[in-house]
Amino acid sequence: MTESTAAKRGETSSVTIRIVLNSPPSPLTNQIPASGDVYLNCGSACWVWTSADGGNTWSNCFTGEQNHYVSCNPLINGPYTPSVAAGTVITIEATAPNSNPPELGIANNLKGTITITSGAKGKEHNE
Repeated sequence: MTESTAAKRGETSSVTIRIVLNSPPSPLTNQIPASGDVYLNCGSACWVWTSADGGNTWSNCFTGEQNHYVSCNPLINGPYTPSVAAGTVITIEATAPNSNPPELGIANNLKGTITITSGAKGKEHNE
């Protein structure tokens, strides 16, 4: 079996990000192709807020996302497929359910990023 082009470039078709409230996501920085999937492994119920390119407002960055966050239950949630273009950097930050959105632009260690590449979706998975 031959290795996919995405795998040769070090890209994976999906990523699992560990989310624990009041802690930084792990891994902190991620990279997937535009057709890839994001899974959120949450320690508790939470809302994971999203913003495109570190903008001044929270935004819907995944297909089917509403209100600028994805509502997660404990354990694995997803897959979430990016609805933003390749080259976009999605900022994520978790809060307890029903909380106000966190402040954007505030430098803290609770925000993570997902960079969307133009690579093709393969069969690999990065955890």
